Amino acid sequence: MWFGGLYVLRLMAKSDAKMRFVYLRQRRYKKYYAPRSTPFRENGQLEEKQYR
Repeated sequence: MWFGGLYVLRLMAKSDAKMRFVYLRQRRYKKYYAPRSTPFRENGQLEEKQYR
C-alpha cells in the first residue's frame, strides 16, 4: 500500500510540480463562506447568529 501511494505521489509531482502549493492553499480555505453582497459589509447581531 505504501509503495502504491508513493508511486501515485511521484506521478503527480511529475505532472505538475506546483500541485503541492495548490493543495496547501486549498487547505487554508474555510469550509463555508456565508453569502454576502460585499466583503466590506458589517453585519448586525441578527446576521451574525444566522450564519454561524
